[in-house]
Amino acid sequence: MRKMKFITLIFAVIMFPSCASQSVAVTKNKEVFDKNSKKVQNEMHSEDKEKLFRKYINYALICISHEDLDSALEYIKEAEKYKTKDTPEFYELRGSVYEGLGNETQAFKDYYKAMMLYFNCGNYEKALEMVSSLESIRFGDPKLLEWEKKIKQKLYEKRMEKLRNLNKTSNESLSG
Repeated sequence: MRKMKFITLIFAVIMFPSCASQSVAVTKNKEVFDKNSKKVQNEMHSEDKEKLFRKYINYALICISHEDLDSALEYIKEAEKYKTKDTPEFYELRGSVYEGLGNETQAFKDYYKAMMLYFNCGNYEKALEMVSSLESIRFGDPKLLEWEKKIKQKLYEKRMEKLRNLNKTSNESLSG
């Protein structure tokens, strides 16, 4: 069988030599195109990259609204090429698409990354939402329980700080 394929290939090259050279040329052109495409992506201004990023994210959201998660994922992958910074919303969105497609491993990774980014920027409410999404995939994971406790502690501290500031402001207005 292998010998037959080889003979067929030799026959095709002999009978259609221009096809073989065109095939090589197409392959070479694609390599040059890919190389130039990457060069252009690297040389683009941040504003242009951000516009393309948002454009592809919007396309993904439209696909999600039509329950076309496969297309949504393709647009998200395109958007990632133009991503200029790590945003938790990006990972949350991609995680939800992966979860919808049944790829819980990748969904978990993306939700976890989103949780970390939300936590690091002080958005503890959203970080806690991500813990819920993570727990829907791996319920009872001790690492997640630790994170949940840590985030709730931060939320408590944040609320207490607001109360202290409110009391301080009201005391100053009463004394002033």
